[in-house]
This record gives sequence, C-alpha cells and structure tokens, in this order.
Amino acid sequence: MNKLTNNKTEKILKMSKNLIWAIDYNYFQTNFDSFFMFEPVKKPETYMRIEKDVAIVEIMGGIGRRSGDYEMDLVDSEILIDDILTAALDDDVKKIILHIDSPGGTVSGTKEVVQAVKEATQYKKVIAYTDGLMASAAYWIGSAASEIFATQTAQVGSIGVVASHFDVSERYKQMGVNKTYIFNGKFKRLVNEAEPLSKDGKEYLQKMVDDIYQIFANDVATNRRVAIEDIFKLESAIFLAAEAKEKGLIDGIKTNFKKEVLNQMDLKQLKADHADLYQEIYDKGIASVDIEKIKNDAIETERKRIIEIKESAFAGQESLIEMLISKGSTADEARKELIKAQKQSMEDGLKQISDSDPGDLGANDEPETVVAIAKDKTDAGNKLDDITKKIMAQKNCDYGQAFNQACAENPELTKIYNGK
Repeated sequence: MNKLTNNKTEKILKMSKNLIWAIDYNYFQTNFDSFFMFEPVKKPETYMRIEKDVAIVEIMGGIGRRSGDYEMDLVDSEILIDDILTAALDDDVKKIILHIDSPGGTVSGTKEVVQAVKEATQYKKVIAYTDGLMASAAYWIGSAASEIFATQTAQVGSIGVVASHFDVSERYKQMGVNKTYIFNGKFKRLVNEAEPLSKDGKEYLQKMVDDIYQIFANDVATNRRVAIEDIFKLESAIFLAAEAKEKGLIDGIKTNFKKEVLNQMDLKQLKADHADLYQEIYDKGIASVDIEKIKNDAIETERKRIIEIKESAFAGQESLIEMLISKGSTADEARKELIKAQKQSMEDGLKQISDSDPGDLGANDEPETVVAIAKDKTDAGNKLDDITKKIMAQKNCDYGQAFNQACAENPELTKIYNGK
C-alpha cells in the first residue's frame, strides 16, 4: 500500500467524491500518494487585525468551508464571514480592506462570504486589494467590495467553475479491493471513485458546473455593474492588472495600497493631531465660499417655489396654500395636493345635491344660463367649475355652497357630470 495507511486512504476517498472548486485548483495535480500527506492544521480564530481605524482581513491561500475537517491548510469561509461582519459593526472601524492572495477555493461557503461583503458595504467602505493573485472564488468575494485595486503584476480573474472526479479503480485493484455500491435512484452513485466516469456522469457534473457558473457570473456582473455577456466573453481567463482594469474587473492599480490607506488621515484625527493645520484648512475653505451668492440663490429658489404653488391653486384654497408653503412642499407635490382637494370639494358638492333638495338657494338672484351642453363628464365638470367661480364672486360665498347652486341651476350639466 506504499506510504498510505487504510485510514489515510479512507480520508482520500472521502475527499475525492465530486469535488467542485471555483478554480482548477491544483492541489490535486501531484501524484496520488503524496497528495494527502498533509498533517492536521489548527485553524486560526480570526484572519483580521485592526491598524489605526482600518480592519484588514487577510485571505491568503485556498478558501474552503470548515477546512479543518479535511486537514487542509485553507482559509475557512465561516471565520471570514465572522471577521467581515464584526468589522462592519465595529464603530471604531472606519474602513475594511480585504487583502487577497488566493487562487480560489470551494464553491461551498463562497457565496455566503460574498453576501457578507455586500452587507458590510452597507456600513463601511470595503476595499479588496491584491498584490499577488485574486482568482476565481477569491475574485468572486473581491467583486462584492466597494472598490478593487491591484498591483501592476497582480493576476486577476478566472471567473469559472471546475468539478473534479477521481477514478481510483486501478488503485483499488492494486490494493486488492473490489468496491461495489448498492443504491437506489439513478443519480445516487452515478459518479463515484470506484469506476471510470460515464457519459451520463459527465453530463450530470457538467450541468452542475454550468449552473454554479451562471450564479458566479451573474454575481460578478451585478457587483461590477457590467453586462453578464461581458463576463462570459472572458472565458475564465486570468489577466494582469492593466488588462483587468480595462475589462472592468478592478478599479485601479496601486503599488502599496495598504500603506497608502493606513497613512490617510480623516478630519477628526487631523484636528486632534494638527489643530493649527486643521484651522488653516477650515479658514481657507470658508473664505472660498461665496456666502452672499448662496443666500441669494436660496431666496430665489424659495420665491419661485411659492409663486408656482400659488399659480397652481383654485379659488378658495388659500388656507391649503399656506399650509403647503409652510411645510416645504415642492411645486409638484403642492400641485397634486391642490388638485386632489379641488376634486374632493366637487365630489362633496355633488353628494350634497343628491342627498338633499337645494331649495331656493339664490332664488332672488339672476340665474346662470349655459348655452351649450357639455360633450362629456370632464367638459361638464369644467363648465360647472366656471359657473361656480362666478357665483362665488357674485355672492362672496365658499366653493361648496356656490357649486351646489351651480348644479341646481344647471341640471343637464349636472346629469352629464354624474354620468347619467
């Protein structure tokens, strides 16, 4: 059995079943004997450190979920999620840097890290930075950041998915093992390590890879605000920083980004450490502002707003006009409110007519005479409104009372307005 023990062999076979990686992950390119000779690795409690007010999350190496289960030295995605969300909710942290040098990792767990980065951007600026490699699952994670930067020689991309199948049937023969699976359901052991990959098995894995790729590509396209067709055109290639920027995969090229960010000083720190310089900058800023112009522009804007509101009003809406002006409504907002109130007033007037006899309201006055009958309900409403305004002017009464009289004196118009 060469250097492998039965126990180690079982671990190999457990790991080899249908591994799906977000990159062609060449942990598996070495010979079968030497591949799984890793010793158990103690996982760190965190990948994050705080420098000044910046949280730096180190993503160095392959990425996997609960990687300790497989005795492999991978960055654990669950710890990453905790680190990123902890930094996002820490009031003392002003910015988050994802320092990435990774070829990618397993699909399992990566989508959840991407979601954590997206959530973090709602609280803080999150910047992904690579001075080595940001590929596949690592780029998937980085794409969710607010911005992405890379050094000139950094490699970025590999937006693709690969599944691995290990056929160890020949090794079983050498070991004197004949493994047989008893199962139900066509797909339960369609792909297994004890026999060569069949045509159906390959199609089964291909569909799974294609479906995951669609999710991956769609996330990247959304995060980077590009068309998904542009992502498909990349054909999972890896690019140096300049070409990656040209294709929209990163936002810029930086030589020593971490040092640049950590040396940045916000106004609060500037004021605390360099009060004289802060005051000088403040005074120059104030001096450069034309306060009088700003004041005059504000007055003119307010004057126009008030005029537009008043011009939009109907007769009898003076109180409503004052209320809309005082609460700061825009001209468009006020116009909608005024029209709504006018419509309600007209509907209330018609309801009063239908509910009671208008009597001899205005019987001693000259009645309004309408020569032409309205074409439709809208035309009838406009004519009744004109008559109402004339009655208001003659009798100095409110709109509702005048509208009742207009309807009473013009029954044909009223019928058309009521849709009769």
